[in-house]
Amino acid sequence: MNIPRQRYSELAESYGVRETPQLINLSPNPPEIEVQALWFSGLLGRSFTTTDGRKIEIVDFGRWNREAGPDFEDVVLRYEGGTLQKGSLEIDRELRDWEKHGHDRNAAFETVILHLFVRDSGKGQFFSRTLSNREVPQARLDLCGTDVFRSEFPVLAHSGRCMAPLAGLTRERTEDILYSAAFHRLKLKSDRLRHIIEARGEDNALFMLCAEGLGYRDNKLPMLLLAQRVLLNDLRAEASAAEALLFGVAGFLERERPAGDPPSQCLQHYRDLWEFWWGRRSRYAHLVLKPRHWHAGGRPQNHPQRRLAALSAIAVHWRAFKNRILRGNILGFESWLAALEHPFWSRHFTFTSAPSPQPLALVGAERARDLFANVVVPFRFAIRGEGWEDYSDVAGAALNSRLKTASIRLFGSLSTAKVFTKRLFQQQGLLQIYEDFCLKENSGCVNCSFPKLITNW
Repeated sequence: MNIPRQRYSELAESYGVRETPQLINLSPNPPEIEVQALWFSGLLGRSFTTTDGRKIEIVDFGRWNREAGPDFEDVVLRYEGGTLQKGSLEIDRELRDWEKHGHDRNAAFETVILHLFVRDSGKGQFFSRTLSNREVPQARLDLCGTDVFRSEFPVLAHSGRCMAPLAGLTRERTEDILYSAAFHRLKLKSDRLRHIIEARGEDNALFMLCAEGLGYRDNKLPMLLLAQRVLLNDLRAEASAAEALLFGVAGFLERERPAGDPPSQCLQHYRDLWEFWWGRRSRYAHLVLKPRHWHAGGRPQNHPQRRLAALSAIAVHWRAFKNRILRGNILGFESWLAALEHPFWSRHFTFTSAPSPQPLALVGAERARDLFANVVVPFRFAIRGEGWEDYSDVAGAALNSRLKTASIRLFGSLSTAKVFTKRLFQQQGLLQIYEDFCLKENSGCVNCSFPKLITNW
């Protein structure tokens, strides 16, 4: 592509940025997901009244969160005569479900700015409060006489104002924007990595980046903290104890045995690690992470214990891992990760899970592709100024929820965006635009400067 790679950076900086649905009748007692779909579709309107009489307008419905935590994130609302607010939104069928579901004890719900409910128990006044005892405004949803559009795959987000100007561009021009945004993203990652290399050294910086990448979205921070607290040199010097050190400092070996009644293989492996760890615990006790640091929900293969197992295997085989990174070949890198094995973790998801009948990859294909984009290429670019060509030719990974949301925001639908998400650089460029504009824009698209960037491209 014969375009200036810095074009996106220059324009972003100038704008101050660092199957057909079927109509069905709603049942008298609908499942919560149907209530969520009804609200998110916009069929209930945008205006609501809180239980204390204040008028609220939904400016942006945000995105539907399909994992643990509040139902909707990045919602923008406005109180009558007030300023815009951005945060999360929770929908419950019963008002008191806020407490029954444990939202009042879950730090993830600190970001909730509105609690919507269908029915009130009528047994005295109830306040929705967060873990920090902040009161969350409440508003009742009136479903009487309402129909709901329901499809097999409800949308994750609504299209943004940038969809119209993007639709007016040629495919080549849209790819130019994604190409330049991807290069901007790579430079940001590499610049950050150079600072870490200067402070911690090349190997430690790479290890920290790898740990963060394996943590993915919910466990990035604890994985990074772990890599900062357990030095790579210690793990390599005592390879037989590497796994025990990581699991110990992570806080997963604080008991003499795992909770419950685990299978005998699980109990034996846990005990082996525990014996290694308790001989060394006094040295690391002040560094042990707390349970609240970890997010253990979601798919079993994403459990932090499996991610730690992969990190420990990489640490033990560090020289081979780094050599694969320096070669920069995506197929060789993925093949090397796919060949990683462990006598216990190649058959178990956690310390308490039954053995899998089929072998489990320590690092799956999707995570390997993600590590290539966020670890391999930024590292090679940071230390050698190379790797962009490999990066721009690699096929994209399966779309995660953030990529799907970004696709709908910019292009209106996943089908329209499909041609612009086939390659890894396209996906990375799309994510950069989403993070630079969609996530930082608090006006629900109204004041977003990205449409102007498209026009001036």
